[in-house]
Amino acid sequence: MSGDAPKPGYFRVSVELGCAFGPDDIYQGTRLACAEAIGSGLTTVHDWCHNVRGQAQAEASLRALAESGLRGRFSYGYAAGHANDVPMDLGGLARLHRDWDSRDGRLSLGMAWRDAGGDRTARGGGRHGQRLTVPRDADRLRPAADRGLPGRGIPTGLSVDTTVLSGNADMFAIMKVAQGIANARAQAEFALTARRVLELATIEGARSLGLAGEIGSLTPGKRADLILVETGSPNLGVFTDPAHMLVTAAQPANVDTVIVDGQILKRSGAATMLDPVQISNEARTALAGVRARAASATRQAQ
Repeated sequence: MSGDAPKPGYFRVSVELGCAFGPDDIYQGTRLACAEAIGSGLTTVHDWCHNVRGQAQAEASLRALAESGLRGRFSYGYAAGHANDVPMDLGGLARLHRDWDSRDGRLSLGMAWRDAGGDRTARGGGRHGQRLTVPRDADRLRPAADRGLPGRGIPTGLSVDTTVLSGNADMFAIMKVAQGIANARAQAEFALTARRVLELATIEGARSLGLAGEIGSLTPGKRADLILVETGSPNLGVFTDPAHMLVTAAQPANVDTVIVDGQILKRSGAATMLDPVQISNEARTALAGVRARAASATRQAQ
C-alpha cells in the first residue's frame, strides 16, 4: 500500500520496485488484480500496463488477463522509470498487434501513452490502429471543466485506478463517493441521481472504451456480461429502488454471480475459474522476490 510520506510513497516505490519486476512478477500482479475484480463484481478491466520492460513482460500480463475470463483491453505501455526523452518500444507493440488473439472478441489491444514532454511515440501507436489512452491529472482537466465541456457530450465514466492508492476495487463504494462529492459540490441532494451514477459505472464506462455497442447495458444482441446481486443480506434487506440501493448500500460481498461473455466466473459468491487463496499466496511470494532484488540493486548502486 502507499506510504504516508514521500519516501515510501507510491510513485517512488513503483519505480524502485518496478525495475526489479520479471515476467512472472507481472503475471502474478495482473492475475491478483483480475481475481479481485471478479470478486468485486467487475466484468471489464483496462490493463494500462505501464511496466513493460520487454516483450516477455507484456505477454505475461496479457496471459494473466486472458486466463481470468474477464473482458479487457491490454494497453501496451512503457517501463517504470522510463526516461522521458526515450521513445517507447513500438516494435513490441507492432509484434503484439501482428500476433494478436482477441479470444473471440473478449480482449482488445491499445497503447498506454505517457504524454511526456520528450515522448513522441503516439503517432507510431496510431499507425497500428490501436486506441490510445493517456493519463490526465485534475489540473490538466480543469480548463475543460471550467468551460463546461464535460457536460457537452464528452464520454465520462467511473473506474478505479491503482488499488495501491485506492485500497481496493470496490465499484459500489466508488459510485457512492462520486454521488456524494457531486451533490456536496452542488449543495443539492438530488444534483446527481443514483440512476445516473449507475449509468456512469456501466454503459458510460463501456462507451469510454469504445464498447458501448457490445456491453454496458442489458440489451438484446449485446454480449452476455452481467452480475447478480443477492438482496438477502442486512445491508440490502429492505430492498427498495434498485438503482438507489446498488449505489448507496451494496458491497462486493453482495455479488453472487459474475458472468462475462456468457461464462460464469463467480457463482454463489465463489470464484469458478481462479483460486483466490492460491493467487494471493503466489503474489506474496513474488513480491518478496521483487523487494529482495530491488534492495540488492540499491546496495550495489551505493
